[in-house]
Amino acid sequence: MKKFIKRVIYFLIPILLCLICLEITLRKIPNDYKYKSEYITNYSSQIETLILGSSHSFYGVNPYYMSPNTFNNAHVSQSLNYDYQILMSRSTNWGELKKIYLPISYFSFWSDLRNDSESWRSKFYYHAYDIDDNISFQDKFFVTQQFRISIRHFYNFIFKGKDHILCNNLGWGLGYDSKKSTNNLEISGLSASKRHTRNNIYSNENKDIFSKNIWYLNQISNWAKTNGVEVILFTPPAHISYINNLNPEQLSITRNTVRNISDKYDNCNYIDLMESSFFEKNDFYDADHLNEKGAKKLSKLLNGYNKGISDSVNSAISKPLLNRLD
Repeated sequence: MKKFIKRVIYFLIPILLCLICLEITLRKIPNDYKYKSEYITNYSSQIETLILGSSHSFYGVNPYYMSPNTFNNAHVSQSLNYDYQILMSRSTNWGELKKIYLPISYFSFWSDLRNDSESWRSKFYYHAYDIDDNISFQDKFFVTQQFRISIRHFYNFIFKGKDHILCNNLGWGLGYDSKKSTNNLEISGLSASKRHTRNNIYSNENKDIFSKNIWYLNQISNWAKTNGVEVILFTPPAHISYINNLNPEQLSITRNTVRNISDKYDNCNYIDLMESSFFEKNDFYDADHLNEKGAKKLSKLLNGYNKGISDSVNSAISKPLLNRLD
């Protein structure tokens, strides 16, 4: 029996050492989370406009078309709890912060990254931002994702020098290029709407997530008010193939809730752009994400709206839109 145990140990030690080396290497690969965490650590005292949120702002709001000292700190599938904690992680260092842009999408109030299919992204907040937030033990490690993916990332980094930085130097997400898009808007609209719709928004689990997200948004708004920061909440544009497949009740609750929060805080404004005619078919990468052309338009529009519509947005185009928003 002792010999058997020794053989097992001798067999497991090399495997364990390999896994440890793999984990250490994977943690060293540069990625968007590390980049953005280091950026706000170094420059938070200079940032005047901060963009938070999910992929809708990661790909949809480009700081290059906005006021100086704007930075995009959104991430794919970033839920409101992480928006709040990223903001609070540098809460005493936002000396020049004047505006926060935060998308409130159809799914925002019912989303919690820690509990959905992309919970594996939580590890990046744990390692880059030092945000634990009760994530599972498994989600703290890189090797616990699909082993094949870990090996591929290891190989590409060691032998090809490939990193995982998918944003430009101001945090805007690259890759949703109009020339590279192969998405059928009708198909992606149906699949995305199904993915974002909750089967029962009144279940105890969904009600709990909803309540927590309302708390996080109130905390962000309240902190901003206390510190003289304006909050621009916006529902991003979407293609009609996405809009037509949404649950009307979930959408109505989302819109009414964000309007109520906006009315509650005099430093908050809300812009609903979901059905805006300002955006055309060619502005979308897929049914609920903009490509670089759409991102340019949205960024200029948000920046122009914040200034009361200036030269940054063509007044002939933006005026009908603003009339609808009013």
